[in-house]
Amino acid sequence: MYGKNRTVYLLILIVSILFLFGGNRIAQQHKLSILVQSRDSELDDQVFAQVVSVDGAVPDQSDTTRTIVTFTAKITSGQNKGQVVQATQYAYANNRTMPPAVSEKDNVVLGKLTQDQGTQWAFENYERIDQIIILSVILAAVILIFGGRKGVHTVIALLLTCLSVFYVFLPLILAGFNIYFCTILVCVYVICVTFLLTGGINRKSLAAALGCIGGVVFSGGIYLLFNHTMKLTGFYNDQSSRLMELFSDQSLNLQAVVFAMVTIGALGATMDVAMSIASSLVEIKSNRGRRISKYSD
Repeated sequence: MYGKNRTVYLLILIVSILFLFGGNRIAQQHKLSILVQSRDSELDDQVFAQVVSVDGAVPDQSDTTRTIVTFTAKITSGQNKGQVVQATQYAYANNRTMPPAVSEKDNVVLGKLTQDQGTQWAFENYERIDQIIILSVILAAVILIFGGRKGVHTVIALLLTCLSVFYVFLPLILAGFNIYFCTILVCVYVICVTFLLTGGINRKSLAAALGCIGGVVFSGGIYLLFNHTMKLTGFYNDQSSRLMELFSDQSLNLQAVVFAMVTIGALGATMDVAMSIASSLVEIKSNRGRRISKYSD
């Protein structure tokens, strides 16, 4: 039995590799030329750095709600790696939506500002990659400790899910493919791979997968129907305008972007409910016909 399951898992991994590689290859072959109008590449003007010292903090004369923080930082990425620079941050004391003032040894993202006086560096945000990696390792360790072999399958399913989104889904959108189709395609892949790896090949996994896929397809149909009825535009914050700027020379369906965001974001909860219902029905069927005599006395 274990040898059979091992063969099935191996086939799932092979199919996953083919899906990821093939999807990314197709996206690269149809890749669109996307340029930000009236701007150079912002990524070229951003670097990671570590705060060496905080040199001073004075109130901003033009805005009493913020403080101008000057600090020394050492660049840790890019062509200027190792260079020590002076940078400025505008810190807001009573605004929780803005990052707090920097401290020594903080990892930050700096933006390069080129002016007549020369190059200046400004604080843009905190660099949180290290914290994300630590949290990911802790999550994987907890899953492996408590899940055992199932935990290994769960971690693999999570990795394949992340790869399908960043290595297939986003490149396909950037290549101009239909967003609704790409969303359903990736969701179907994630559902099948996750249920087969964590639940095995059985009726329960099949029922949960079919129910979840049906729900995703049905939600797509409902969204398309009410998209016209409710006259949705897809604009919900400043990032929508940013997307339209990126795709200024190409057509971008913002309504479809919202659908993809909601559907993929809620996929985990949908799969959890589908498996819970399928497990409950399996238990009911397996105990059907049995007489419970616990309370009959």
